[in-house]
Amino acid sequence: MITKEDLAQAILELKSSYLRLEASQEKSDRRLDKVAKLVGNISNNQGDIAEEFFYNSLKAKPTLAGINYDFIDKNITRSKNKIEDEYDILLVNGKDIAIIETKYKAHANDIEKLVNKAKEQLETYEKDDLVKEYLEQGVKLKKIIMVFHGWELVKIEEYKKG
Repeated sequence: MITKEDLAQAILELKSSYLRLEASQEKSDRRLDKVAKLVGNISNNQGDIAEEFFYNSLKAKPTLAGINYDFIDKNITRSKNKIEDEYDILLVNGKDIAIIETKYKAHANDIEKLVNKAKEQLETYEKDDLVKEYLEQGVKLKKIIMVFHGWELVKIEEYKKG
């Protein structure tokens, strides 16, 4: 027969096991959070590598679609009315300006989603005062999207809407 003492002992053992399990789960949660952060940083780093690759390629010879550019800039940050955005790559000469939005994704199924996001960003950039100023001076705007999948350039297109 089970005594009150046996039952109390069993309850204490269950409580102790529960507390150890809870502590183990908290430790696992912290580890998973670290892994998630690490994976996110890897993805961001790959995006930075893609931008750097395109920038260095164009810096060596600032020509795109047969147009020679006088200078190239990268990661130009603009801010207005609490909205801040960044041009990945900007090519300029006296007649043309090219805004290049680079994207990197390790999965081929996400390419069209990235292209659509890049198009939205380019439409926003076109409304920027700096770009409007160039357009008012008769400068032609080129909006270019470049997408990497691994180390392969899988998509490059000029976006003409807008």
